[in-house]
Amino acid sequence: MKKIGIVILNYLNYKDTIECVESALNLSYPSIALVVVDNGSPNGSGAVLKQRFGDDPRITLLCTGENLGFAKGNNIGITFCTKYKQCDYVLIVNSDTLFDQEDFIQQLLASVPDDQPVGAIGPKIINSGGTSSNPIPIDMNGKRIVKDLMINFAIILGVYSFIKKAEEAVVKRADKPADRPLLSSEHKPFLLHGSALLLTPLYLASFRGLYPGTFLYYEENILGIIFKKNGLKFYYQPAARLLHKGDGSSKLSNNNSSRINARRHLGSIARAARLLAGSRASVNRSVNRISDGEREFYRNY
Repeated sequence: MKKIGIVILNYLNYKDTIECVESALNLSYPSIALVVVDNGSPNGSGAVLKQRFGDDPRITLLCTGENLGFAKGNNIGITFCTKYKQCDYVLIVNSDTLFDQEDFIQQLLASVPDDQPVGAIGPKIINSGGTSSNPIPIDMNGKRIVKDLMINFAIILGVYSFIKKAEEAVVKRADKPADRPLLSSEHKPFLLHGSALLLTPLYLASFRGLYPGTFLYYEENILGIIFKKNGLKFYYQPAARLLHKGDGSSKLSNNNSSRINARRHLGSIARAARLLAGSRASVNRSVNRISDGEREFYRNY
């Protein structure tokens, strides 16, 4: 039986994290390593989580000591799962998600095609409004990069409201893939939402985690570039479902300011553009680079 690591990244939002962990403890899959990473929360989250779960042998709590950002914070947990817990798969989930199926893992792994280079699997993610985040019908190419740059510049300049309706109309007209198991392809590309993503043994055999060059946002888009460079595919399995409250940590850290978020997006999009223009070898080296924060954490672990 394959071992599944589950990484839950906490930043400030310990109340949601506790609910997420408690829902994960109800999963029926028999071989799970549950890892909670407190990403340098300055509000005492690490101490609260340690008091709540520190004596539970089913849970490993890691505290980074500083905010490493989304990708590098998750990489701390991914590395722990693969190196110390010998996990075959690693599921990264946002702290503001809830498992409401005991057989979530079994459903997520159901019918994954063995003859395809699947690098990541995503469930049906149900948002607070009842809509679903997966799959995301986006092809990561130069045109997409330019479009995202323009949108975020417009947000910063305060003029996005004038083009938002047009953008929403385009999204509404876009062909959203049917709600059935789907495999991404060159002709039907899509991304999977980063709030719940199962990294497969095929992906983890080549990559130590997520691309560490961003602080926040655009991680799933960059993953799309990595997949395109390496011939990997996404697999969407709607039989597995997850509830997502949405933006829990963002609301606490910057009051969900659209302009702050847009500036962070721009930095991540710029890095994505460089990856898109780079060779496969250079992209893969960038993904596998160990950041100073990660190196320092494991030196002291």
